[in-house]
Amino acid sequence: MGDLTDKTISVSTTDVTLTSGSEGTLLTSQRSNLALAGSGQVFIKGWCQQAQSTGQTTLTLSVYRGSSTAGTLIGEANAIGVVGTTTGNFEHTICVAEQLRANDSPVYTLTATQNSTAGTGTVLQSALEVEIIN
Repeated sequence: MGDLTDKTISVSTTDVTLTSGSEGTLLTSQRSNLALAGSGQVFIKGWCQQAQSTGQTTLTLSVYRGSSTAGTLIGEANAIGVVGTTTGNFEHTICVAEQLRANDSPVYTLTATQNSTAGTGTVLQSALEVEIIN
């Protein structure tokens, strides 16, 4: 097992409105100050608190390598069924990992997509934790 060599945590309290079927960018991580001499692993944990919309059926969290959705999707983006179809505030989490190359120091972007029969949802706050293990 490797050692934790760097960790960044990014937090946002900016509300992000999610219209059904549209992907909204929640936040982008800080760039690590570490340049690996060799390869390593990166573990990424994304979290958000969402005010669920009326008739919402799913929420999909995604993590992209880079500062936008034009980057490479890390892991999978799977739609997760929500708790009932009533409104309320709910927490959602995604965990993904990837292999880093030498001298690699990427940023990551957390996004959310909601599907709903009516209304828009709002992400109230979000966080992105990036751990580099060498």
